[in-house]
Parts: sequence; structure tokens; C-alpha cells
Amino acid sequence: MQIIGFVLGFAFGLFIAFVSYIVLKKAVDKANRSSGDQAVDGTKAMIKAYLLKVFLDFGSLFAVFLLRNVYPYPYVFVLFGTAIALLVPGRIFTVKLLNGQKDQTTQKMPEQQEEHQ
Repeated sequence: MQIIGFVLGFAFGLFIAFVSYIVLKKAVDKANRSSGDQAVDGTKAMIKAYLLKVFLDFGSLFAVFLLRNVYPYPYVFVLFGTAIALLVPGRIFTVKLLNGQKDQTTQKMPEQQEEHQ
């Protein structure tokens, strides 16, 4: 029973982590497209995305806690699975997002060098 509860919590946390990644990716793309006066809008988009991510994470953990009497599994294992799924894949998605941004930056560099010559 504990393993099933952990797996269900992990699946739920993985879904929430993926939704957070999509929201953050859209905000990063918006921030990268903005320049000059629009850079402030990109920064605001990043702040909103991080706040939404925090609320999604806390909300999902709180939902698991509130529903502890509904499902037949020990809620500690469901809560633990959710927390692990929010933590580990969230970091993997962030590293993937940062590596994608680094690749875009290195691709832009030769273009910028040609403009300065």
C-alpha cells in the first residue's frame, strides 16, 4: 500500500512539476524576446512565473494533505512522493531550460560579432 501511495504522489507531483516547467519556459521565452523598455515586462513575467510555481508547489502539497482522509493510502507516503516529484524533476527541468538558453546564446554570438565588424 505504501508503494502505491508513493507512486501516486510521485505521478501527481510530476504533473505539477511539468506544468510549472511549461509556465516558466513561456516566461523565459517572453523575457528573451523583450528588449529595451520591454525588458521590464520580461522581468515581470519571470517574477509572476516563479510566484505561480511556488503557489503550484505549495498548493499541490496542501491538496495532498487536505485529501489525506479520502484516499486509502497512508498520506505520508503520498506526500513524500509528491514532494520528491516536485523537487527532483523541477531541478532537471530547470537545468534543461538553462542549457537550452545557453545554446541559444552561443548561436547568437557569431551573428552579433558580424554586426560589430
